[in-house]
Amino acid sequence: MSIESFENFEEMMKAMRERMDAADNKIQSWQALIRLGEYFIRKTNLGFDIYGQILNDPEEVKRSKYTQNYRFARCFSTACPAGELGDIHVSTIERILSKEEFDQARRSGWR
Repeated sequence: MSIESFENFEEMMKAMRERMDAADNKIQSWQALIRLGEYFIRKTNLGFDIYGQILNDPEEVKRSKYTQNYRFARCFSTACPAGELGDIHVSTIERILSKEEFDQARRSGWR
């Protein structure tokens, strides 16, 4: 992890928009189609994977240019086996999982 500082709020917001644009440019067509109820895996460089389920239908949420590629999800990992709620950018999703694959990951302690 790295920490970055900014001279002012506008500079920080500009950097955030640039990073969001870069993430949006990485989206593959199948990632943009991820919908309510689908399961996924996200790889990390932290030594564990993140498993999750999409909890909202992106068609039902009014989104802006900068939030259209985020999904609300419940995510699980060895670091958070009980799960936590939050947003995930679709470009970070490695692949869609079947319910059986997701349940197997749960049974294995998210390993």
